[in-house]
Amino acid sequence: MRHAAYTLAVVSTVLLPRFGLALEANEVFKRADPSVVVIVAEWEKRADDRLVSGVLVEPLEIVTNCRSVAGAVKLVVKQGSVQRTAKLRYQDAARDLCQIRLDDAFPSGKPVSSYVYSKDLEVGQPVFAIGSPRGLEHTISRGIVSALREMKEEAGNLVQTDAAISPGSSGGGLFDSEGRLVGIITFGFKDAQNLNFALPSEWVQDLPKRNRDRLANIDAAKSASGAAKPESESPDAAASGLPRVGDRWKYKLIDGKQTVGTVVVEITDVRGKTVTERITREGQKGFLAERSVSVAVEFNPLKFEDVVTLPGGYQLTEIAPYVPLGLDMKAGQIWQGLPVTAMLPWYGKKKFMTDARVAGREKVRVPAGVFDTMRVQATGEENFGTSIVKINFNYWYSVDSMRTVKMSLETKNSLSSNQQNAESYELVSFEAGR
Repeated sequence: MRHAAYTLAVVSTVLLPRFGLALEANEVFKRADPSVVVIVAEWEKRADDRLVSGVLVEPLEIVTNCRSVAGAVKLVVKQGSVQRTAKLRYQDAARDLCQIRLDDAFPSGKPVSSYVYSKDLEVGQPVFAIGSPRGLEHTISRGIVSALREMKEEAGNLVQTDAAISPGSSGGGLFDSEGRLVGIITFGFKDAQNLNFALPSEWVQDLPKRNRDRLANIDAAKSASGAAKPESESPDAAASGLPRVGDRWKYKLIDGKQTVGTVVVEITDVRGKTVTERITREGQKGFLAERSVSVAVEFNPLKFEDVVTLPGGYQLTEIAPYVPLGLDMKAGQIWQGLPVTAMLPWYGKKKFMTDARVAGREKVRVPAGVFDTMRVQATGEENFGTSIVKINFNYWYSVDSMRTVKMSLETKNSLSSNQQNAESYELVSFEAGR
């Protein structure tokens, strides 16, 4: 049985802020705080849980930052002494917004009823941030709209504010002096004072039309199958096209312009949201590597997988394989300060801090065929005493194949123009498991 689709309705007409009736901070708090909740996200590979905030937009629907909940194995939502569980419903990785659905409503919960769009905000008007900084629920801070930052690839303005926020505040609400939702708190700069940002409220209302309903699709797939899934298979694998045991990718390794070998990646187990890979190199019977990969629920270069060192000093580097079909990747997405591990011919395995971006959509030809891909570029440099090494990764990621079909890596050492290295790999074939 499919869940009924929820829509985010604007109950009251959006007015220009200067025409509204301003409330004192305590009155704003009384009006807006019942819309704010605490979210505890549990992860398979983290010893600690991630605690953030969220905003009720319907009795059972909560909006928060995607990076805080996407990929979690369990979501627990709290409001006061009442606790509920939740599941991911909508996800918009490009805008870092996710919507989760509660198993039951909060008795004291009060969904947001009014929104103020970023086009109607004014620099200098008062705003209030409500969330759970450091887990301290029911916290309000006062500030102003410091600036409105136009987004290059997205409609709407990022709302800059000097209202104080801390870890745990992200996902909470930024409200105007009438208690209307201005935006979803997203991040602040640690090395700057009161330089914080919120995602515009109009993006919250775009979530349903920009994303498929995961819960409805998964439930429909289960009902159609009429049978329980095997324990070793992801429960929503059929609905989202996730990998299966036996899926097998073969890549050729290239050093400069010379093919130097073939590496095979095969899925040996799928349990929940964890895929186990077996990696071998043809002609090297003594080499075998295994690794566990968390299935992504969004495209996110923060999920660079650990580099696999192959015989001969070559490497297999990848970005978050197995991103389910239907998720957004958009040209212009940028991530800064991302850790990437690379095998350097001069220094061995080293970690770099890189900046990554989605360069755009490209058709690429590899031995396995022609693929429609998104090219992701990551660049960085590190100082190793007397030399500076620069790296430049390019990944051609096939959304349909849920995997990189081509990778190139260039490294340059400042000690000498001769100390340069270029290597790559390309997809040769794919065999589907059963």
